[in-house]
Amino acid sequence: MDGLFRIIDANINRAQEGLRVIEDFYRYRFDEEDKEAHKRLRTLRHRFSEVARSLTESYPLLKERDTDSDEGRSNSISSYREKSDLVYANFQRVKQALRVIEEAMRLVPDIGASELVREIRFLVYDLERELLGADIDSSGLDRRGLLRKTEGTVRLYLIYDLDLLKGMGVENKRLYGFARELLEAGVDILQLRFSSDIDDALVLDLAKALVAMTEGTDRLIFVNNRADIARLSAANLHIGQRDIPPADARRIVSETTLIGLSCHSDEEILKAQELPVDYFTIGPIFKTATKPDYKPVGIKLVERWHRLEKPFVVIGGITLENLSPILEFGPMAVCVCRDILCAEDPLVRVRQYKAVLSSIEK
Repeated sequence: MDGLFRIIDANINRAQEGLRVIEDFYRYRFDEEDKEAHKRLRTLRHRFSEVARSLTESYPLLKERDTDSDEGRSNSISSYREKSDLVYANFQRVKQALRVIEEAMRLVPDIGASELVREIRFLVYDLERELLGADIDSSGLDRRGLLRKTEGTVRLYLIYDLDLLKGMGVENKRLYGFARELLEAGVDILQLRFSSDIDDALVLDLAKALVAMTEGTDRLIFVNNRADIARLSAANLHIGQRDIPPADARRIVSETTLIGLSCHSDEEILKAQELPVDYFTIGPIFKTATKPDYKPVGIKLVERWHRLEKPFVVIGGITLENLSPILEFGPMAVCVCRDILCAEDPLVRVRQYKAVLSSIEK
């Protein structure tokens, strides 16, 4: 079957291992709610084990197993901030593995087994929501939830361009303080963008300091392009089309690290929906001095793709004056650089953006 049984076997193992990890992390906690959660997790794991045993007996799964050439032997490099991050990551593994098994069994075809796995997958969805709720990271915040299109205000996303600031005469020792002021003024998401002319050590120290400063809040810190600095600083990561591919970036950073991807065309936006990224940007909407070589994509591109489930950010040449037409499409955030950093009073400019964005309901 051209490797099909090997795929099924690998994902059975992945799902069973993930369920066991989650169960054990609830098993050895002592409040009554955790005891009840452990019982439900054990029941769910046993139910899937019965399905797995039936599939193993019915198909040559073990015969197709090839651990020596399994890429997973060298890919286990995940790190976690808290136990809840570990539980979250294993829920993702279980859901993904179950979906692969469900789809693969339709090729055998074994529709009955496929439907059984599908039922279990939806039970996992329900259990994940009930157990984790909004308590996915150490602060009690669902960081991925901050990116979802929900009722409320559009968020303000600032590109904190270190090269631009350096050219404006901002000294290195002032970078942290200025970023802190901008975040306190109302910036929701801050991305550190920099060229090879900026020292890595400076960026790493700045990223660490900003992550520590925003811990426990709903503010998000991103690093542009550099997965290594994102991992070391516990920041999130934003990458472009020519940077490290999302799947490889995910192997470097933590399982719970948010990853964003820049998109400039219909094809790139469609592809982003299938990639392991948490949001994508559409732009540049307007001509921008930050990237003058990029042709503006215009509002029409936003209009075509704003209904996608994955959150999106609009970027490129955005100012307070041209902002309004974009907001009707409900972006997760609007991304600004020069219109804030180069303003006469950047903190006042941030507050002006927040006043506009806070008045818009998605």
